[in-house]
Amino acid sequence: VKAIYVRSGGGESALAESEEQVVKNIGASASSINYGNIIVDSGTTDTYLPGTLYESFSGAWKEMSGGRSYSNSPMELSHDELLGLPTVLFQLEAHTDSMDHRILEVSN
Repeated sequence: VKAIYVRSGGGESALAESEEQVVKNIGASASSINYGNIIVDSGTTDTYLPGTLYESFSGAWKEMSGGRSYSNSPMELSHDELLGLPTVLFQLEAHTDSMDHRILEVSN
């Protein structure tokens, strides 16, 4: 993970839906993001970041959500409130080492 951003105005895509949406880098270096335990799994609802990022992430979240503090506790939201929560964007870096050639073979 190269960088983490929080975008205002919610949405269901990585693409911004309007020009009013603001994107804020949480300001953490790639080494601090990738230090220790980090899990970004699009197949589950869980994402784990190093505890050292809590302050910068929660600050960006609060700013992009219009003052709503970040919480890991369950909460009740309407559909519109849910879609209005900030979008978290992860910038990934491409793998530069060559892959195992056997993975790339296609059999007919």
